[in-house]
Amino acid sequence: MIGVFTLSEAFLLVEQAVVDRKAPAVMKYHGLLAECLRLKWSLFRSSLIGTLIGLLPGAGTYVANLAAYRFEKKVARDRELFGKGDPRGLISPEAANSACAFGAFFPLMALGIPGSATTAVLHGTLLLMNVDPGPDFCRNHPEIIWALIASMALGNILLLVANIKLAQFFSKLLAVPGWVVMPMIVVVSFVSVYTVSPSMISLLLMVIIGFFAYGLRKFHYPLAPLILGYVLGKPFEDNFRLALAISGGDGWVLLQSGTAFTLWMCILLGVLIKMAVIRKGR
Repeated sequence: MIGVFTLSEAFLLVEQAVVDRKAPAVMKYHGLLAECLRLKWSLFRSSLIGTLIGLLPGAGTYVANLAAYRFEKKVARDRELFGKGDPRGLISPEAANSACAFGAFFPLMALGIPGSATTAVLHGTLLLMNVDPGPDFCRNHPEIIWALIASMALGNILLLVANIKLAQFFSKLLAVPGWVVMPMIVVVSFVSVYTVSPSMISLLLMVIIGFFAYGLRKFHYPLAPLILGYVLGKPFEDNFRLALAISGGDGWVLLQSGTAFTLWMCILLGVLIKMAVIRKGR
């Protein structure tokens, strides 16, 4: 992830023949409430996307961020403004990220299946307390459910109060020139990767992936499918092998149920629509 998004952006900046040392223009801040009211439909759509993706175990905030951003860019009439400071490009992934974090609690509390890495840690903590999340969780431990709901509500209120006061100061960070920020980000990226995996192979792999993502961006390939494949590839393969093992190697089991057949038809329909859109664009 760091190689795809951080190093590829750094390579694009290095590629520029003349580095612009002028501070970029900062958009005028009109107030958090005014911005939210002006972009209320973007907030609603992104929050809905984040909640729905949060209900899917294993998808996580990476998928929600990218899906909300791509969808908001698709429905926008002036999509050429995305990537040039349009606030919708910031609001949509952040709203989806917050909604996904809360949506991941639903499969944990209702089915006992963690929906993200955070809920997986919470699941382990609850098991250490002899509390088993699942269908009987609300009936057997209502005090924990209401404590979680109260903590989420209180946390959002505190974040709202803090961000209203600090948003105008955060926006001033955009005035820092890119040639100052970029080396700092690259150094932090290398330190972060080495902290998680103290190996030179990890750093080399990050650089290789960064060059690969840089090539994709140069040829105008979207990075979202790459991230989706990385996040969902392993769960897809694990569940596919599990289904084949349960069925004794019979692949037709993936088409026998009505739910599976409906999902395959939706996938096929999505591919055909995408192909039609690409052909129409040409």
